[in-house]
Amino acid sequence: MAKTKQLNIRVTPEEQQAIKTKAAEYPSITALILDAIQDFDTQKGRNAIDRMIEFAQAAQKFEVAQTRIGTNVNQIAHALNLYQYNHVSLVDIKTVEVAIVECNKLNKEIIKSLRRIIDLTS
Repeated sequence: MAKTKQLNIRVTPEEQQAIKTKAAEYPSITALILDAIQDFDTQKGRNAIDRMIEFAQAAQKFEVAQTRIGTNVNQIAHALNLYQYNHVSLVDIKTVEVAIVECNKLNKEIIKSLRRIIDLTS
């Protein structure tokens, strides 16, 4: 396709020099611009403020999620603390209770054995 359109842009002297420096690696300034357009990524070219806004929104969502997790951890800690009495865990009390039941069984067996011995000696 024939190139029939012309593009005129205004730039500062510094920008003009930067374009010429970059264009030194190309056959022409036109080739530089066309290559830049072809490789242009709209994601990279977005406004920095847009990226900052998106980051702030993501950070806010993260903060909300983190707060929810913290609330859940506090609820779990509170529930665990409910299973304590005078700094003794009810789980520990349950273990002691099982041990007492076992001791009572052993005591009954000992008493039965003692009664047999007493009956034998009387």
